[in-house]
Amino acid sequence: MIISFSSIKGGVSKTSSCVNLAYALSAFRPTKKVLVVDLDPQAAATHHLSSKFDNLFPNTLYHFIDGKCDIEDTTYQYNKKFDLIPCSSELRKLSLSKFEKGLKKVISLLEQEYDFVFFDLAPSMYETSTIPLVFSDYVIVPVNCPQGLSLLGVEAQAEIIVEICETKNKNLDVLGILPSFIDRTKMSKDVLSYLKDFYKDDLFSGIRKYTAISQASSLGKTIFEHQEDCKGADDFKKFAKEFLKRVN
Repeated sequence: MIISFSSIKGGVSKTSSCVNLAYALSAFRPTKKVLVVDLDPQAAATHHLSSKFDNLFPNTLYHFIDGKCDIEDTTYQYNKKFDLIPCSSELRKLSLSKFEKGLKKVISLLEQEYDFVFFDLAPSMYETSTIPLVFSDYVIVPVNCPQGLSLLGVEAQAEIIVEICETKNKNLDVLGILPSFIDRTKMSKDVLSYLKDFYKDDLFSGIRKYTAISQASSLGKTIFEHQEDCKGADDFKKFAKEFLKRVN
């Protein structure tokens, strides 16, 4: 099953949601095997998981697609049930056709090895972010609650998904909308209220705003490795339970 974490807005906790969910599934549901594919040239997911590898990734997705290495050489084991295919700014060198063919090859070689393949997409409406959606089964859309404009990202993302379904004759569903950075500000409460009114059936419980989550990202770790007993880790554990309930 292929799931894209996607939003045209940046700073919505897309990468953090992707990698922390992957770790939660691999660590607390050890029968599940997860692959994270970083598809953002800014390499946020790659950095988020970098401390495990001393920041050294001699081969990335670009090197495989460009024919410079085998898929095994760019697949890094984070733990026994969690692998990463890292990214770098070099991904931008690829033509769209080469990128699409290469991604299709990645999927054909690896999809059967994993219960879940997570795509962490760049925050944009360009084809490098929409092409992976064509190969996806579901989309998770994070929303930054203290930023009201992030609601525009939800609507724009919905339009993109409808367009893909119509033009590609594809079944692509929103697995859920994930409220993030939830705090006590009025804006956050208003955005959360709006999401509950209009997207109630699609809404995950959400991730509250905690300094530890940002710290973990900066240190190149998941929240569970940085501070497993914090409330932020509890939120991601709950997210993992809700995720499994929906996909099952």
